[in-house]
Amino acid sequence: LFDSAITFRARFQRRLERPALLALLVLDENNPRALACVLRRLRTELGKLPERGSSQADLLALLPHQGVGSTLDELCDPALGPERLLALCARLIDASWRLSDEVARLFFVHAETHDAMVSA
Repeated sequence: LFDSAITFRARFQRRLERPALLALLVLDENNPRALACVLRRLRTELGKLPERGSSQADLLALLPHQGVGSTLDELCDPALGPERLLALCARLIDASWRLSDEVARLFFVHAETHDAMVSA
């Protein structure tokens, strides 16, 4: 949040409104600390991984298809906005854990278990 404080003050000056804050911290693809920017960069980096079957498509499917998966209007809704923001964060946290596990499984596991027994 601190890294974005200067940007927030420069863009929105004295506007201390929820839409401005959410736009900067969640939806701004030009703010390196915003969720949308992190997701865009993550999609780019996943596209650079070597092909392993349909691994890239499977990895990208764990993330929202575009942006963060929500709009500013949805997140700023007076009744449901806070719940939607928390649900969005929960989905992204879950996706990041699953993505991390899948990348580790595909690219960093050097031994896999087999269903075969060896007897002496």
